[in-house]
Amino acid sequence: MNATSIKGKTVVITGAASGIGRALALGFLADGAAVVGCDLSRDGLEDIRRKGAATVECDVTSHKDWQDLMDFTMGLTGRIDVLFNNAGIDVRGTIEQVDARKFEQCIRVHLLSGFHGLNVALPHMRSQGYGRVVNMLSRGMES
Repeated sequence: MNATSIKGKTVVITGAASGIGRALALGFLADGAAVVGCDLSRDGLEDIRRKGAATVECDVTSHKDWQDLMDFTMGLTGRIDVLFNNAGIDVRGTIEQVDARKFEQCIRVHLLSGFHGLNVALPHMRSQGYGRVVNMLSRGMES
């Protein structure tokens, strides 16, 4: 997509409070898109909100949070043109070093969030006759 094609489109970005998600949000805003950024980090979301993004605190592993995010987005702009599933965490170490709960959370974030996002966004994209989805996974270290 070039800058002229994204102008006026609605882009939803998960993991928008930092890193690649924040950079995506700022880039899409600069290109004229309406950006809805979601993350668990209220402080990080505040930064992109001040720069023009609409923001929602959202646990991407929760189907209800995804429904609330989509309801918010549809109420704001009436459409979703791009869903950027960017939220991700990573757990590194040998199998003996990795905490089982952190590993399970990693699976929930990377697998369930993609399902939930597609589940709630695709019906809107289909009804409007347009939509794009980008799914990413994190390789960063979890702190």
